[in-house]
Amino acid sequence: MNAFVSRVANWLANEVIVKNLVKNKQFQNMAMRTHLKVEKTKETAKQGLEEAAQAVEQEVKKDFGGGP
Repeated sequence: MNAFVSRVANWLANEVIVKNLVKNKQFQNMAMRTHLKVEKTKETAKQGLEEAAQAVEQEVKKDFGGGP
């Protein structure tokens, strides 16, 4: 019974917190800034990996004579 009451209380608290955060303009701005930073970081990482892959490919071609 105690676990059930605890789960209900936890669910209610989460509902109240989430609904209040959704209405909070500061939270929305913070979430948007975080999202944009994550997307920018992902793009930067993708570019870095592509450049590294190209550099490795060029070194392999140089070392092994051109490829297929």
